[in-house]
Amino acid sequence: MSESPAKSSLYRPEALAYQRERAWGELLIFTPRPARWLAWLAVLLALAFVAFLALAEYTRKARAPATLTYATDAIIVAATEPGTLIALNVKAGETVKRGQLIGTVSTERLLAGESVFASGARDDAARRAAIEAERREAQSQLTAQLTQNAARIRAIEAEALQADREIAAQRDRIAQLRSQLERFKALAASKFVSDLQVQQKQDDVAEQLVKLESLNRSRATLERDAANARAELPTLRAAAQSRIATLNRDETSLAQAAREGLSRRAYDVVAASDGVIERNIATVGQTVGNATPILQMQSGARDLVADVYVPTRSAGFLRVGQSVRIAVDAFPFERFGHVDAQIVDIGRTVLAPSDVANSLQLKEPAFRVRAALSRQSIDAYGTQYPLRSGLAAQADITLDQRALYRWVIEPILRLRGQL
Repeated sequence: MSESPAKSSLYRPEALAYQRERAWGELLIFTPRPARWLAWLAVLLALAFVAFLALAEYTRKARAPATLTYATDAIIVAATEPGTLIALNVKAGETVKRGQLIGTVSTERLLAGESVFASGARDDAARRAAIEAERREAQSQLTAQLTQNAARIRAIEAEALQADREIAAQRDRIAQLRSQLERFKALAASKFVSDLQVQQKQDDVAEQLVKLESLNRSRATLERDAANARAELPTLRAAAQSRIATLNRDETSLAQAAREGLSRRAYDVVAASDGVIERNIATVGQTVGNATPILQMQSGARDLVADVYVPTRSAGFLRVGQSVRIAVDAFPFERFGHVDAQIVDIGRTVLAPSDVANSLQLKEPAFRVRAALSRQSIDAYGTQYPLRSGLAAQADITLDQRALYRWVIEPILRLRGQL
């Protein structure tokens, strides 16, 4: 038999009921609605701050002076000798070809109020006239000698022809005398003529033979004279040609000296390569010295680049391919924006402030960094204005970029040797 509830409980039901009922009632926790909103707002702000630290980045930048220039270095055309610039045949923006005449520099000097080169030119003209007269005289003498020699040869040939006829006649006479001598010998054998007559005929034949021999010697002498006269022709021509050649050399030397004198009087300045004239440095009438610049020209591509002069203290993190923002002073970036550029070359030489143009106003050593521009013009008021070489600019360069949380934990990472 089971026990009753009263007997099975340690406390009386009334005591338990009293304990359940409190004089002040049930405890209720009440949170006002604005407090809940503030709590949620604090949570959201905390999450946003954490996300900001994780996603946001801090960029450390540097601003450096820059100037716009062409991708290829400009060519400076300079005077090679002191003088006065008397002509300038090109102007800025004009395209020139290699070897084209650019200008003329006069080097003429005066002595006692008279041009030294003009006096020398008169002397040279007199010498050229004398040489020309002597050359005509030499040619005339050669012609006369050749004519005289030809006449002499013709006379000798005529004498030789006459000698040939005399020799032929003498031979006929000798032949006749020999025939008579043979007949006289036959008659003498028959005692029709005396031996004395035969001897006379023999003497006649011998005498005519002597004459024939004399004629042959005379004919040989004429042959020698004709040969000598013909042999004189090359000698005469050679002597005259040698004299004329000497005169020609003298004239050539005189002409060369005149050209050298003219070159010393003035010389031409020509373009060393194809290109475009950027600007004229010297003006007509200006006195120029050796290596004095006359004009500046661009021979390569006309693409502009920016030469940025980055201080050495800001050049540690530079790299090729890094982006740069160029603000051209002539076009305020607040209204016309920046020109994006990319580093293509980082100089290895430290430049002192005295090594660059004063307009850049460098105050500390710097590296020259070249950046290629993304565009060659500025859009202003609906019009494209081309950029020009020499425009001053400012370059904004990103030196370092990290997430914010990296800056927060950087001291810890540095202690651990991870930075």
